[in-house]
Amino acid sequence: DIGQPMDLSSDAIIAISTLLQNQECKIEGLVLRQTRIYDESLAQISLSLQKNVTLREFIVDTKSLTNTGWDIMSSLVCNTSSINSTYSSNHTLYKFGPNISKRVQFDLRADFKFYRSLKMNELADKKIVARMKVVENHFARNLNFDPFIDMQPTLVVHSLRCMHETFEAIHEQR
Repeated sequence: DIGQPMDLSSDAIIAISTLLQNQECKIEGLVLRQTRIYDESLAQISLSLQKNVTLREFIVDTKSLTNTGWDIMSSLVCNTSSINSTYSSNHTLYKFGPNISKRVQFDLRADFKFYRSLKMNELADKKIVARMKVVENHFARNLNFDPFIDMQPTLVVHSLRCMHETFEAIHEQR
């Protein structure tokens, strides 16, 4: 134990964000043990993680996060604002929180969708992960087909085929 957690400076946040945005970045784990993160800093880092395909573990003290911070992370790993946003969410990050030894550090402020998305992100086939998130968040509850209304007919057929394959993959996971 090295004492109280320290805060990241704005320069450190910018440096981390810049590094994670770089297409050449191959970092798989970011361990900031004994480092507190706040909503504003997390928002900036999460923007850099939207297109990052290598970072799997982000270990940091989450005690300073509010519901806003947890919503930011939930939206990062599963943005449900549209089918395309869900499909384009981060499907790589599967560990977030203060404990490096556990797969997931549960926090009651985070929602079930966040933890479910982290669990899905552990799967190797990211295309299947993306499809599973789309089906689970846009169709699984009541099979709402409103998102298909403005689609071209060939895209509807392709989407339904993808849903069928995804349902099969979900069934195989259970």
